[in-house]
Amino acid sequence: MYKFNMIYSLLIIFLFLININLFAGTNQKLDGNNNFIYLSPVPGSILNSAQTNIIIRSNSELNKNSIKQNILLIKGSLSGVHQGEIILSDDNKTLLFNPFLPFSDGESVTVNLSSGLKNIQGNQLGSIEFQFEIANRPSEDYKTLIDKELTTITPQNTNFKMEESSSGSYSLKRETGFLPTTFPNISLYSTKPSSGQIFLSNFSNDAYYADKDYLLILNNDGSPFFYKKMNGYSFGLTLQPNGKITYYNAGTKYFFFVMDSSFQIVDSVKCGNGYQTDVHELRILPNNHYLLIGAEIQTIDMSKIVDGGNPGAKVTGIIIQELDSNKNVVFQWRSWDHFKITDAVGVDLKAATIDYVHTNAIELDNDGNIIISNRHMDEITKINRITGEIIWRWGGKNNQFTFVNDNVGFSHQHAVRRIANGNITLFDNGNLHQAVLPSRAVEYKIDEQNMRAELVWQYVNQPVEVSSAMGFVQRLENGNTLIGWGTSNPTVTEVNPNNEKVFEMSLPDNVWSYRAFRFNLPKQYYSSFVPNNIKPESGAVLNETTAHLSWNKNLFANSFHVQVAKDSNFSNIIFDVDGIRDSSAIIKGLESGGNYYWHVSANNNNDQVGGYSGYAETRNFSIQNITDIKGTQIPATFSLMQNYPNPFTPSTKINYTLPRSAQVKLIIYDILGRQISKLVDEVQPAGYYTQQFNAGNLSSGIYIYQLQAYDTKINSQQIFQFTRKMLLVK
Repeated sequence: MYKFNMIYSLLIIFLFLININLFAGTNQKLDGNNNFIYLSPVPGSILNSAQTNIIIRSNSELNKNSIKQNILLIKGSLSGVHQGEIILSDDNKTLLFNPFLPFSDGESVTVNLSSGLKNIQGNQLGSIEFQFEIANRPSEDYKTLIDKELTTITPQNTNFKMEESSSGSYSLKRETGFLPTTFPNISLYSTKPSSGQIFLSNFSNDAYYADKDYLLILNNDGSPFFYKKMNGYSFGLTLQPNGKITYYNAGTKYFFFVMDSSFQIVDSVKCGNGYQTDVHELRILPNNHYLLIGAEIQTIDMSKIVDGGNPGAKVTGIIIQELDSNKNVVFQWRSWDHFKITDAVGVDLKAATIDYVHTNAIELDNDGNIIISNRHMDEITKINRITGEIIWRWGGKNNQFTFVNDNVGFSHQHAVRRIANGNITLFDNGNLHQAVLPSRAVEYKIDEQNMRAELVWQYVNQPVEVSSAMGFVQRLENGNTLIGWGTSNPTVTEVNPNNEKVFEMSLPDNVWSYRAFRFNLPKQYYSSFVPNNIKPESGAVLNETTAHLSWNKNLFANSFHVQVAKDSNFSNIIFDVDGIRDSSAIIKGLESGGNYYWHVSANNNNDQVGGYSGYAETRNFSIQNITDIKGTQIPATFSLMQNYPNPFTPSTKINYTLPRSAQVKLIIYDILGRQISKLVDEVQPAGYYTQQFNAGNLSSGIYIYQLQAYDTKINSQQIFQFTRKMLLVK
């Protein structure tokens, strides 16, 4: 099955003879060199990705001048010596080697670090050498991904009616023309909920609800603050600490997308080293690093591990990765190296397919290490984020803790979180409890010195809920707890510290949300409603007495209010029109040679924002004597608009304006600054222009486009340059 060299073949035979599990957790051996505290891949490990990078971490900061290209020799037993990029990560301790070409399937790789490396004190760190094995090509299960065009955000008017009963229960009634007919019905109970919005994403395996998947940010009355129709299931819609919103979409690209405060996709995050990005978790850290979960399927001869095992079993392993701000893998932890397949609880190890870990949550602990939840092992595991070693194991077959005040523990759990008081919360699905018990939210006081886990709080819904999968627990700042019930109904419940229910929201039966969160959106998200997000252009003169005013159309605005005055204080207003549905206005009857001021505001019906919210910055324009271009619409300024659609596949339009004749260049670059295409390179008269860019032959990613304008009379002097980004998704 695998191509091992003779040494590793003998080692494996020996392990089988003494009945040790093949995947028992390999420890790092550095041959006595204590200057290096972490290596990846783990020395002696097997089943590594052919696209893996090499990570070497020192116990002290490195001298950058000692990092030479020839300091590392990476050699595959089949592929030979590998060239690659050597990078010092932002901790100044971690050295990365990213090979230019993948390794060969089944080969042994030797890593040799020469003795020239020094720390910042000038001390030699010594040399190291280690080996690891590359897996045969993984199963194709994770390689066949659906390639659909992203659903672009379109303006969604969110007018609604709420009907209230004496019990405090509500239901959302859609009004024709305001919410889509596919928008999920929502019912709720609300008394004194916490402030903020509920984040969730609905999905179902019921055919009736096909093509009815949404990203949802809902107000406490169930009305949508924001929604977006999706192609396929989406998971984990959440607000990250950096103020960005992220989600995973399993109907398009199988990785995480990042949205800014205008709900536009600005980035994506996926696992490195050739691993499939898992659906369950993305955490963006304060240093702009990323923690996420990877997965891969390997063909394992389970007959050598358990009696009656399938010799060609498809076994899923998990990978924990930390990416730096440039998306380099700077930490990698694999279940193949640390867990036995037989650590699984309640999993049929004789089956043709085996998911023996099923990690569903990552938490950055207060001490900087990592806590993960492994559902199919009934285990919470703490990992040293510096060395990769396991610190402790809680629950399951390898439990190191004594449970106090809890005689059942947790089973097939979700959503581990370290909360402000130092305790740990999680959602106990309870699948494998000996008795039929309800699912519950639980909080444990953890004593890591004496290895004790004391149950100090729990919540069981009334009527009781049994949620076989998914679920989440979030402790809010005011002491309330938000509970997402996964595959049961209600969808989400909020209780106060006395376990009194203050809020409950339900999607229809058989419609679920993997997780539910509550967040108070930062102020910048409300700018989607207010005029500060409206960017007026200067007045474009049509003729001697008429001007064309335009602005970007605000996503959530119902209409606009425009005023024009002869003075900047707007004491002498000559044009005042409210209720404009478009994003432009024609002003007639102006005086030739006159100077005018104008501004625009947005109207909306959202109670949290109000109607008028002030005006965008004031702009001015002048009416000139330009009879030679009478009747022609001339832009007032040079401008380069955001391409549309964005993200796009495979083509997009780029618009720009020229207020006068110029030598124009419109150039496309990749993210490294290499020129991809020159769409325009010619003299163009004043006017409005649109260029089509087709990226059918390019790979997904961020691209740059730049407009340059040069004076045609003054020695080609540059008079305008502007650059924007666009995202190609295939």
